[in-house]
Parts: sequence; structure tokens; C-alpha cells
Amino acid sequence: DNLLAQRTSADGRDELFGSYWPLQDRSGPLASVREKAMASLALCEGARLSAKPGAGGALPPQVAAAQELLIPLLSIEGRLPESDLTPSTSAMMVISMSELFAWTGRPQGAWFEPTRSRLAGAVESCLDESGAWKDTTRASDRALVALALVHLAIDPVMGSQQNLALP
Repeated sequence: DNLLAQRTSADGRDELFGSYWPLQDRSGPLASVREKAMASLALCEGARLSAKPGAGGALPPQVAAAQELLIPLLSIEGRLPESDLTPSTSAMMVISMSELFAWTGRPQGAWFEPTRSRLAGAVESCLDESGAWKDTTRASDRALVALALVHLAIDPVMGSQQNLALP
């Protein structure tokens, strides 16, 4: 309910209010890409308290809200600039997309595969050819990146046509 109450509109788009930082007594005007992806994931997981993906019927309101936040972010050309595609943000996007598409199915549109490939590339760039972490991969990002790699390896919607070799 709290996440649903954080929705707002900016420039005709569904948005979320930015995070509030109590120690600094400030908040961002709008949520970042990573914050939106995390909120979408939380909304979809919260919907599992009362329904199951693939059960049929109307989407739970939490999933509909997640879809309204996440899909425009992904599908509009140029909405994900390279500066937003850090490994941790890309990983959060992969995980959120995987959960959302468990509810909605594979998205329609030519935007999906290029976006999925771009996000997967950013996540996979954290590993070297042998599957070991690159020195440039921050230790604080590794758990999130590892979870995204699992989603890319086992999720039939998010996985590529190739099998991803996990370390």
C-alpha cells in the first residue's frame, strides 16, 4: 500500500516519488531507474500474498502498477541511457522484469529483445571468460548480479536463446 501511495505523474508518465533520506532530511524529486525497478519487484512479490502468477483473471493491482512503472521505462527508445546501466541497476532491472513477466507473460514489441540483451550484457560484463568476478565488479554489487545471472540462466522469458554458463 505504501508503494502504491508513492505513485505520481510527471510529464504524462507514471512515476514514483524519490526516496527520502532522513539523516539528510531530503528526498529526490522522482525515483531513479533502480528505485523504480526495486519498487516494481516489491509490488509483484507483494501480489503473491493473495494470488499466483498464471492463475488467470485480472492482474492484481500491485502487478498492474508495476507494469505501469517498468514497461515505459524499458520500451521507449533512449529512456535507459548508458549512465543508468550500471551492473547493479541492470541486475535489478533483470530481476524485476523476470518477476513481472511471470505475471504478464513475454512482452510484445520489438523493444524487448534489444533491451533484454543490453541489460544481460551489462550484467554478464561483471564476469571474465572463466566465469570469475572481474576486479572492477564491486563486492557490494555481486549478490544482486549473481541473482540476475540466475534469472538469465533459468527464466524462459529473460534467458537468451543461448545457455548462459554460470561460474
